[in-house]
Formats: sequence, C-alpha cells, structure tokens
Amino acid sequence: MLKTISGILITLAIGGVAGYLYYRFIGCRTGGCPITSNVWSVVVFGAVVGYLLLFPVWEKYMKSKAPAPETHKEDIHESNPEKTR
Repeated sequence: MLKTISGILITLAIGGVAGYLYYRFIGCRTGGCPITSNVWSVVVFGAVVGYLLLFPVWEKYMKSKAPAPETHKEDIHESNPEKTR
C-alpha cells in the first residue's frame, strides 16, 4: 500500500515539475492559451498527465523488483504426500 501511495505521489510530482518547466520555458506569453497561460493550471495538468503516463511504468518497475515467492521442496511434498512415495 505504501509503495502505491509513494508511486502516485512521485508520478504526480514529476508531472507537476514538468508542467512548471513547460510553463517557464515554453508557455503561452500572450495569455490567450487556456491551459498554459496560468501557472497553476499547467502544473495541475502536468501532474495529471504525468500520473497517467508514468504510474503504469512505476507499477511495472515495482513488480519487477519484488522478490519471487520462495517454494521449498519440503513444502511441496508435505502438501501432497502421495508424490513422496
């Protein structure tokens, strides 16, 4: 659960920072662009887009780092005694 929450927060933060950088260096200078003319709207928009694009990648990354469940030979034989004979 904690890994999921941290994944959400990290992807939102990355998207928000990317949105701010877009506003700062590329944004709309005339004020006629509805999304990019206001810093808060572009940061929120960037956070949402960052979440939508990066969260599936985060989940896949976390699943690949998870240790595989251990199965011991003794556990298999105890659960099925017929195969041990």
